[in-house]
Amino acid sequence: MKDYLDRAKEQWDALPQVSVEPSGIIPRISRLAQLVQMRGDAVLQEFQLTRGEAELLFLLTRTGRPMTPSEIAADLLTSAAGTTKRIAKLVDAGLVIRTVNPLDGRGALIDPTPAASVLVHRVLAATAQHEAEMIAHLPEAVRIQLAGHLRALLSGLEAQDGSPG
Repeated sequence: MKDYLDRAKEQWDALPQVSVEPSGIIPRISRLAQLVQMRGDAVLQEFQLTRGEAELLFLLTRTGRPMTPSEIAADLLTSAAGTTKRIAKLVDAGLVIRTVNPLDGRGALIDPTPAASVLVHRVLAATAQHEAEMIAHLPEAVRIQLAGHLRALLSGLEAQDGSPG
């Protein structure tokens, strides 16, 4: 069974002096990421959240402690400006509170509100169901093997650039 990238490779192979042989992995991951995000974003829209906002709420909820905007940005691999924008929107929505950092009066600590905790559990349930449906066509053994391979790739890339992992 051929996928989008198999067909694209055949088109590239028809062109002289163009080699895309190593491109069977990274472009396929990129295409998968686009499809997964597009479908996942539809689930998040039901809760009036963007992916970035949901990931920020998930991070705060699972760490169980207030975090600085810099910590949030580093963990989520987002810019300071993008993180600040998401925090401001979540503050306005009553989902996070911003307090003065007692260790640095110029900084802030971000904490989820009780309303965020309720919302996060609803979003997680919907997301888990959606993700299970997306991979339901894969046999369990394939899912386990694929998760292992993706873990190896991700941990290797994180180790190369010092990303949080």
